[in-house]
Amino acid sequence: MCWLSLVSLGQSRLDSLIKEGICCESGFVIPNIDGMPLPKGVVITTEQARNFSLNSSFEQGDSSNSDRVSSLTSARIKLNIPLINNDRFKLITGLKYYQDEYRFKQPEELSNFYHMGLEDKHIKTIGMSFYGLKTTLGQHYWAARLSVKLNGDFVAQTLNSHMKSGLTLMYGKKSNRFKTWGMGLSYSNSFGVSSVYPVWFHKERYTNKFAIDLLLPVYAKLYYLPSNKKNVLYLENRLEGDNYNLNFEAYPGTPLYLEKANVYSRLVYEREIHDFLWFSMSAGYQFNVRYNLSSSDLFFDRTPNPNNRTALLIESNVKPVPVVRLGLFLVPPRKWLEERM
Repeated sequence: MCWLSLVSLGQSRLDSLIKEGICCESGFVIPNIDGMPLPKGVVITTEQARNFSLNSSFEQGDSSNSDRVSSLTSARIKLNIPLINNDRFKLITGLKYYQDEYRFKQPEELSNFYHMGLEDKHIKTIGMSFYGLKTTLGQHYWAARLSVKLNGDFVAQTLNSHMKSGLTLMYGKKSNRFKTWGMGLSYSNSFGVSSVYPVWFHKERYTNKFAIDLLLPVYAKLYYLPSNKKNVLYLENRLEGDNYNLNFEAYPGTPLYLEKANVYSRLVYEREIHDFLWFSMSAGYQFNVRYNLSSSDLFFDRTPNPNNRTALLIESNVKPVPVVRLGLFLVPPRKWLEERM
């Protein structure tokens, strides 16, 4: 198979691609581009948004409530483990644990079941993902990501409704050693509900110090890369969303789903502490896209039924709020990278 691909591509063309840094010595495309930050192996972060109003409108009863949240604290742990890593195929498994905790300013004065329930809950995500990358002789490659996770407050009798899954399939092309791009389709909960949408990515390093990394509609990053390679600075706009099964006493035995999606606009600084250990800090704003409570986690259940009712129970919104994040992460040691070169 490789011999036939080599014949169709042409040895002279393949030699040219190797010389240009598009392919490795064996002729398979190198999806990464030169000079970008190293991939993260272990990531530990904590994030906090403080002193904002959660405004909720209830479909039943036509009422609304506004209560002040003193803090929303998020803790995150991510682990990426390479299982297969060669010129033809790469397979990485990822493990993650997220937890969100709400604290209202005057919890004793909360008057609705929704805000009272959020005050008492630890909203969690436990997940596993698999990322596969298949390269070809020449400039093209294919990528796939499969994720499975549990989202919510993990009440045992409704544990099956906490299960979420996602799948992304993409095609990519390496144009030169400093540019790669591609497109695909994704099924996920990024907008707070299960939906399918097209994705497009573009990574390019324009100069020694400036680069972009786009995965639309999920994120856009503009990098400033100092020459000492021990500091990274970038502007980031990112859509972060998910769908969580929560249980409330007002609806016993009924799965309810928190549909949450925000756009984060922030400035991120990363600094090497020692070889493989890095520190990160960021500051910016969170902009609310979706913050609803529904009786269904399916996108197409938003249309009214014959009784003129929808799955949407509570529609909430949050005004833009400052957010600060701190973190530590591990990258491959330089010694490992030098041994592979």
